[in-house]
Order: sequence, then structure tokens, then C-alpha cells
Amino acid sequence: MLLTSPTYAFTYILYVYKEGNYDSDYPIAVGKGLNQTPMGDYQIGVRAHNPTWYIPASIQKERKQKGLADIKTIPPGPNNPLGPLFIRFGEDKLGLGIHGTNAPNSVPGVRSHGCVRMKNEDITQLDKKIKRGDFVSVTYQLYALNIDENKQLWFQKYQNPYKLEDKDLQQIKTTLALWEQETGQSINSQKLNQLFKKAQTKPSCLTCTQKNPKIKGKLQSIAWTESKTEIRTPEYSRTIDELIIEEFLFNPMIKLPQKIWEPKLPKTEDTLNESINEPINETDNLF
Repeated sequence: MLLTSPTYAFTYILYVYKEGNYDSDYPIAVGKGLNQTPMGDYQIGVRAHNPTWYIPASIQKERKQKGLADIKTIPPGPNNPLGPLFIRFGEDKLGLGIHGTNAPNSVPGVRSHGCVRMKNEDITQLDKKIKRGDFVSVTYQLYALNIDENKQLWFQKYQNPYKLEDKDLQQIKTTLALWEQETGQSINSQKLNQLFKKAQTKPSCLTCTQKNPKIKGKLQSIAWTESKTEIRTPEYSRTIDELIIEEFLFNPMIKLPQKIWEPKLPKTEDTLNESINEPINETDNLF
């Protein structure tokens, strides 16, 4: 079954996959500045419903500098920046998690101290779809290359909030040249050169001939990072101890392909420690 993805005017998205198939997606906020959400592969850990926030020392210092109250914890409730749920991913010492928020207007964006922030209604839905041990991959890509149901090619360049070196430019140019060769479709090179110069808020069609083209159906991702023109699909292989997935890449995002098994583990707050790095209120969230 092919993976599909809707189009958004923003590029911070959490994609959920169920046994390799696209299930759903949600807008997210990711780490800012020196607190970038680290790229890599992780697994889902414990979940804490209605968590207490233990404010890290670094954020306590920020609060003091801003003249905010000198407190060390925030109990569950509408003022808690973790929202109704905290989902650990990665080792506890990393302090990483996916959680709700007391500032819904901060999602999507580059706003957190490293965690992945979701709207409360979205993380409530996510809670029903994932299990401890599920695979998480945090990826960062500056380009998207997709086809719609009419086999038209859509391109988008994303913003580069982390100011990382663009290592993918030649790769995507190679794939575009291969696309023309294999499909016989012509790409509007003049338009493409303009699109390479700055980020766009929505995809642009490279093969459409009409003046104001519209996406037909849902977009399907091209495996351009592998210099392939076929639809990208996760490939799974199981060993006794692990699950390996070949990545399905978009701009800063989390994806959660689900394992077949689910350990019967109690819900706990024990692992919510001082490394959960999130701002405390809506005003603070915007810095």
C-alpha cells in the first residue's frame, strides 16, 4: 500500500504509520535555536497522563531573568505546558518527549526547548495509536518531491530554521533529470530555478501546463533521496530484538511506524525528570 500525505502551508508535521501504511498526521512545534530537536532514530518509552512538570534548572534560570515566579513544579491542569500527556521517546537522559501544550497558538513552529509539542486534541488522538517500543525517526529535509493522482510532479523547498548546510541540492537535481528521462515529461526548468532560490509555503507543479494548476487527490512522495523516481515506501525487517525501517523523509517531522506487538506496561510518571525542556506559558512559548 502506498504512503500518502496531505499538503500543508507549514512543514513541521508528525506522521503516523501503521505497519508501514500511512495512518494520519498532525502539526507540531519543534526545538528552537540551541535547543534543536535532535535528528535520529528512537523508540517510544513511557507515557504520563496529566503529568506534573518538573521545571529544569536551565528554564528556572530563564524564568528568573524574565521576572517570572520562582517555582520548581507545575501540577496537572490548564496551565501545565505539557498538556494532558507526555510521551517519552529516546533514553531518559535525553529529556525528549512528545507532549501537549498550554499554548495551542505555538503549534506549528520552531518554539520548544527540544521536545515535540502538539495541540492537546491531537496528542489525545495520538495516544490511542501508539505503543511503547514503537519506532520514532526525527528527520530534516529541505525539499519535497511528490506526484499527484494525475502523475503531475510537485516540488517544494522548505525553510531552513536550523541553518544547516544544504547537502541535498545535487541529489534532487539528479532525480529530476532522471524523472524527465524515465517518464518523458518535461520539467519547467525556468520555474524550477526560481523555486530553488527561496522557500515556498506550498508545493508548485513542475510538469503542469495550465496556468493555475491544482493538486489532484493526495500527494505521494518520490524517493528522491535515493535518486529514484518511484514512490517511497518504508521497508521493514524484523530481528529478535529490533525493528528496522528505511526512512520516509520530509522536513522536520516525527514519524511513528507501529510495531505489531504491545507490551502490557502500566502508565507512570516516574520518568518525567528535570530534562523535560519546555517553556511554561504562552508568552514564554514564543521566545
